[in-house]
Amino acid sequence: MVAGGRRGRAPRFRCGVAVAPGTVVLTAALTYHLGYAFYAVFRRSHLRLPALEWVRLALAFAIPFILVRHVMLSGVVPRTAGVDADYPFIIGSMWLIDPTSAVLQGVLLVLVWGHLGIGVYAWLRHRP
Repeated sequence: MVAGGRRGRAPRFRCGVAVAPGTVVLTAALTYHLGYAFYAVFRRSHLRLPALEWVRLALAFAIPFILVRHVMLSGVVPRTAGVDADYPFIIGSMWLIDPTSAVLQGVLLVLVWGHLGIGVYAWLRHRP
C-alpha cells in the first residue's frame, strides 16, 4: 500500500522532476550502449570485419537518428508543453497528427530487432 495516494505515479526527486522507472532503465541502457560502442570501435586496430558485423554497426548507427525524434515527440515536447501525455495520447498523435511518425516507429522497431538479433547471434556463436 502506498501512503498519500501516490500509487501509480513516478517518484519525485528533490529537483521536483518526476522520473518514471522505465526512463531510468532506458537512460542507463543508452549510456551503457554509447560507452560500449566507443570502446568496441576504438579497441580495434583495423576495420576488417565480417559482412554481418558491418550490418550490425550500420543498424546501430541508424537507430539514434530515429530514436531522437521518438524521444522528443513522446517525452520532451509534451513535458515542456505541460501536456499530460499518456500512452493513448502519444499513439493518437502519432497516427492522426503526424503519420510519418508511425511509419518511423515501425522502421525503428525493425532496426532495433535486427541489431539485437545479430548481436545475440554473434555473442552466442563464440559460446561453447
